[in-house]
Amino acid sequence: MALPIQQNTFKPRYHVDQTNATAASYMTQNYMTLPEHISVAEAKKVFLEKLEENSITNQIFITTNDKLMGILSVKSLLKYPNESDSINQLMQPNFFFVAPGDKRTELAKSLHDCGFDLVPVLDKGLLVGALSEREIDRILEDDATEDAQLQGGSLPLDKPYLQMTPFALWKKRSVWLLLLFIAEAYTSTVIKSFEDQLEAVIALAFFIPLLVGTGGNSGTQITSTIVRSMAIGELSINHIWQVLRQEMSTAVLIAITL
Repeated sequence: MALPIQQNTFKPRYHVDQTNATAASYMTQNYMTLPEHISVAEAKKVFLEKLEENSITNQIFITTNDKLMGILSVKSLLKYPNESDSINQLMQPNFFFVAPGDKRTELAKSLHDCGFDLVPVLDKGLLVGALSEREIDRILEDDATEDAQLQGGSLPLDKPYLQMTPFALWKKRSVWLLLLFIAEAYTSTVIKSFEDQLEAVIALAFFIPLLVGTGGNSGTQITSTIVRSMAIGELSINHIWQVLRQEMSTAVLIAITL
């Protein structure tokens, strides 16, 4: 009698919107599951039958009616001598998992140092997918790409660059550019209020582009440092006052230096 063990046959319980940056949009159904109460010998037999397939990982999910009971290491399974024992004696009942709705930013933080090459995705305890090493790499890469785009003053792209239309790129970039335009308008107002002084000492006008450029470079340095620190979890909204104090003190020292 064949064992009820399958691989690559899981059917998603809901439609996955690939534009949403959540675990559900990255997860795969390419993993192996085994029922909880089969013997080690039966589990070895099934695993060896699957060796010819291309995507065998070093972990197997142990389930009962789609509920994840534990994770079994392939190495432990193959080395275990007592083949009559049940595999639930080998599985790890405590395991790291994520939910389908977990946002990519939070996933990147938790997956960065977890050290796993296969992470289960659970919906109310039921196994609905998994994040393999490939999906984990994609999450980390996409999160780093989003940080880089935000750092450059552009909203994150939801498609590869060559698939974006000029109109879509315009929408992504125009918001930040409009804010900068408004800021420049206030700068012009300040300069106009000192028009008489500039006319009296015309040489001061030559320093305006220098000061504007230095201010832009300083802002780029600050955003690069802070965005990266936020990306790796060193900073959060709770550190806002500490960051302001630190950056204001640094700005004073830089102003004295220049």
